Amino acid sequence: MGTRDWSIQEIARLAGTTSRTLRHYDDIGLLPPSRIAANGYRHYDEQALVRLQRILLLRELGLGLPQIAQVLAADMTGTVGLWTDAPLLAVAYAMGSLVLGLGAAVLGLRLGRPREERPPAGASS
Repeated sequence: MGTRDWSIQEIARLAGTTSRTLRHYDDIGLLPPSRIAANGYRHYDEQALVRLQRILLLRELGLGLPQIAQVLAADMTGTVGLWTDAPLLAVAYAMGSLVLGLGAAVLGLRLGRPREERPPAGASS
């Protein structure tokens, strides 16, 4: 059984963006679809959703698409500290990493996944 994926329209709705934006991200190599169906429709898996979440977060932090591409590439190669504008990108990367867990939980809820068990409020862990 294969992994679940979602159509471009479903992802756009879940992420609060447009399918046009997602197509643009594909065109510039920022977010390629996980697969393209026989009808030409783009589909995205969970790994692509996490990447999209990071892209949207970095956009909210004010980074442009070329800088976001650098941050995502550095995530793959571990070279954040080598850039000329490393302080800004390192902060954006760190913030993205911190928020990623929360965003993944929210996305999981939107996709109908059950919540993990949490200790009651006020209980020590």
